[in-house]
Amino acid sequence: MEENISCLRRDLFQDIIFQYNNSSGVLPLEPYILEEVVHSYVDKGMDNLSILRAAYQHLWENGEGSIFFLEVVSHNQDYLDAHTTSRRGHELAQRIRWDGIARRHAQLERAEYEHSLLLFQYEDLKRGRGHI
Repeated sequence: MEENISCLRRDLFQDIIFQYNNSSGVLPLEPYILEEVVHSYVDKGMDNLSILRAAYQHLWENGEGSIFFLEVVSHNQDYLDAHTTSRRGHELAQRIRWDGIARRHAQLERAEYEHSLLLFQYEDLKRGRGHI
């Protein structure tokens, strides 16, 4: 009996994590963060096999419209918002770094090109064929 409850809880957790990460309008979060969210809502209150089955069935049938799913999310909204904001900040910082790297790379290529032109002009001038 306890093994059935454990397996059903694990399946319910995995489905909520999958459902959240595939929901529209939210950034996907790491599974361990979402598992903490589900644990904080469910914790010890769902050791009843029939309640777990009903929650799992409702989640399966209604997806992100499931009352259970909505309750888990609303119960932990501040926590989820903090992690989402943190992730957005991290992604923005990465984008800024990559944009800076791309800009510097373009500047380096332009400087190398101009340097090559100057070298060719210098060689032409040495041979008496051109002007600088």
